[in-house]
Amino acid sequence: MSTTLLPITVIAAILIFFVKELLEYVRSKKKKSKKLAVYKRMIAEEIEINKTALGSLSQTLSTIRDGTDERNRIPRIIRTPSGALRIEFKEDDEDYGSGWPIPPISKAVFEKLYLELAELDPSFFEESARTYEAVAEIKHIRDSLIDYIEEDTLRPNGFLNSFAEWGEGQLEHSKSALSDLYFKCTGKQLERGRLRSFA
Repeated sequence: MSTTLLPITVIAAILIFFVKELLEYVRSKKKKSKKLAVYKRMIAEEIEINKTALGSLSQTLSTIRDGTDERNRIPRIIRTPSGALRIEFKEDDEDYGSGWPIPPISKAVFEKLYLELAELDPSFFEESARTYEAVAEIKHIRDSLIDYIEEDTLRPNGFLNSFAEWGEGQLEHSKSALSDLYFKCTGKQLERGRLRSFA
């Protein structure tokens, strides 16, 4: 009698082990899937923030390229009391000019998550990395523009206009990369921007 019980107990133990491993695998896969969904939402929100910043930067470059503006006023960078940056187009004798914020470009979410993304979904990580190379290019254009406007050194006539024209061309690739990654994250087209995020 003990010989017939032993194989049944061994078989039961093996079955329990496999069921337990299967449940653990399913639980782990669900956890990874939920984590990836949260990360995609966070990245999508960062892309929306960058869309807003990109729109402002595009408007600035377009205004500079078109001859600074209709009255050929000089661009200036204004730092607000909170530390934010604005561009203003104003003649020296004017009290008021036209202007708008130049929001910073955000990479903080991706920089926080990139190691985990590489583990969770290597192909999504690769696409994200390519997109964030484009984000780095947007940041470079923004930072260079601010430096060129704020520097007091003399530049050749038309330098800023040429830079603006070059920058606009670079931004087109970046817009496309942001839209593609946003679609991968949300399944939707990138239509609206965002000023702030919970992340």
